[in-house]
Amino acid sequence: MAMMREKQISVLGTLKLLIVMSVIALFIVTGSSCGRKKIREAGLTEISPHQLPPPPPKPPTMVGSDTIWDIVDELPLLPGGDELIMKYIARNIHYPETASANGIQGQVVIKFFISSKGNVSGYELVKNASPDLDAEALRVLKTLTKFEPARRDGKPVPSWYYLPITFALK
Repeated sequence: MAMMREKQISVLGTLKLLIVMSVIALFIVTGSSCGRKKIREAGLTEISPHQLPPPPPKPPTMVGSDTIWDIVDELPLLPGGDELIMKYIARNIHYPETASANGIQGQVVIKFFISSKGNVSGYELVKNASPDLDAEALRVLKTLTKFEPARRDGKPVPSWYYLPITFALK
């Protein structure tokens, strides 16, 4: 009987030891996982969210008086039409002597502003050929002072006008 009692004590001791070890293991696992959550949570609050690019700028409203149109319903015209502008340029343009002597040819494209009242200003060289040819084309175009303005939805609007002038030796 004494031996049986010792076996029971030994089994009870082993069971107690297993229960205690299980509880300790449970505390260790729970404690370590709680610590990980805290670390993760702390790490997430310290990391800044991904920055999104700023939104693109809003397109112009195209209704203000300061809008300059490239695409219109009716192009601006010199009173008398396109034929008159070509005749005017042909009559008034002079081939620069230095360009002629050096055999320089080419096309000059000039863009200029025509207000909603038909006034001409704001000349800009879009395509150049040579300084002499560019200067001559600008000189002649600056003598054009009044156009019939471009129209959009039947109303006069400010616009850009592109005019190519070709210089060719014969």
